[in-house]
Amino acid sequence: MARIQKKEKYSLFVRLLCLFQRWKYKRVLPPTYVWGYVPKLYLPFLKLGAAFRKKSSLDRKLKGYLMLYISMFNECSFCVDLNASELLDMQEDTNKIQVLKQFETSKLFSEDEKCALTFCKKLLLKEAITEDFFEGLKTRFSNEQIVEMTALIGFQFFSSLFNSALDVQSFDFCNLDLK
Repeated sequence: MARIQKKEKYSLFVRLLCLFQRWKYKRVLPPTYVWGYVPKLYLPFLKLGAAFRKKSSLDRKLKGYLMLYISMFNECSFCVDLNASELLDMQEDTNKIQVLKQFETSKLFSEDEKCALTFCKKLLLKEAITEDFFEGLKTRFSNEQIVEMTALIGFQFFSSLFNSALDVQSFDFCNLDLK
């Protein structure tokens, strides 16, 4: 159970969002009740998340792996569940999803994916991004893609840290054990 309990009454925006989620998912997503306390922050958060899904310069599957990796790093059960489910919806290999933590040595990940995930890992661990590493990143990704990737990493870090800190529970989208 989340550390922040459901309110008695939410704003019109949050109530409409709850109706939409009940229609789409048959119930309200757990973070909505928590974010519902501050709709003035929730709407921009949702808009930013939507921006990463629309007209992206990054491959959808790569974004999914980055988001799942960050979710696992922050131990956010809701985000792990959601992001793994979205990768499965994209017909991704279950084995590849399950070995994500070992991406560096797995033959299932392309060199581009390994480079992006290494960049992500370095940022999460606050390791130095050397000029040599960054030049290698630039041989695989455009400036636009690097900026979007960095923003996505920051966004997912924030989202998963928020949910983890407030103990937002998983939704049971996915039945993979990714702990």
